[in-house]
This record gives sequence, C-alpha cells and structure tokens, in this order.
Amino acid sequence: ILNKADIITLRDSESEKELRKLGVDKPKIEVTADPAFDLTCKNPEGAEEILKRYGIDKEDKKVCISVRSWRDADFTDAAAQAADYLAEKYGKRTARVCKGDTVAVLRGDEDVRGIEGKVLEVFTKTGRVSIEGITIKQADGTAVARPIHASNLVITKLNLEDPLRGEALKKKEAAE
Repeated sequence: ILNKADIITLRDSESEKELRKLGVDKPKIEVTADPAFDLTCKNPEGAEEILKRYGIDKEDKKVCISVRSWRDADFTDAAAQAADYLAEKYGKRTARVCKGDTVAVLRGDEDVRGIEGKVLEVFTKTGRVSIEGITIKQADGTAVARPIHASNLVITKLNLEDPLRGEALKKKEAAE
C-alpha cells in the first residue's frame, strides 16, 4: 500500500531506513520537520477558554516537551536536562502526571477536549494515561478506558498522597 503513495514524509532517518527494509521504494520519501508544528487550531476561542479556565496566560511563552520511549538513554537524559534548564530560566515548573492527579484535556479530539477527571492509570511506555469518565466503545459495545497522551493534559490538582512526591515538591520549592 505504501508503494502506491505519491510521497511519504518522516521525522527521522531511522524510520526511512525501516521503510526501505520493508520494501517501500516507489514513492519519494522525505525526512523533514514534524508536521505537528504547522498545525492550525480548529477552535482558537475554545483553546483560549480552556487556558483561561485554568489560569494560564495565553501571552506567556510556553515550552512543551513530550518525551516518548527512545532507544538512546542519552536522549532521555538530555530532554530531562533541557526541561530543568527551561524551568529554571523561565520560572516554570513541571510535574509528572501520576495516578490520582486531576487533569484537564487541553488538546485532542473535540469529544474529550475540556474534560476534567482523575487519572486512573499511567502507561509509562506510551506516555498515555486513562482518565475517569473518558472511554471508548469496543466492537461488542463495552466501554473501555481511552488512553490520552500526557502532552495533551494540564494538571489541575496534584495527588499528594504519596509522601515521596510531597517531599520532592517541597524540596523543589525550597530550592527556588
């Protein structure tokens, strides 16, 4: 099927090599920037309303980092160091999404955008979480949790029942 495409765009040369190994050789394969950086917002007013609801100033500069599983541990370390540097330089704090946190969906499909709920489970390998009240129906009609990528969320209330998490946040605050 891929050999019938006019062009295929990819984010990295490793993906291109993988396609070549699979026998994809007919269309032009171009390694280029992630097209997500060029997406336009379908509902700017709705996005602004969500930011306003959670006290996020739309004029503030924001940096979002979504770290996914990567073969290279150095990449993950570099991303963590970059996040620390940006948080320190711009005074913004970050927190991992944990089970029990209350989150709001800021981006994604219209049927889930704006929903707020408790995190039921965190899938660390995929960077996704299941959220109370967000489900999808299977072919047999049963509802199952619909995983949402953590980069589409904002934490609205931290679950501080884990004493280690509470201590870590207090240390961060004291250091600031």
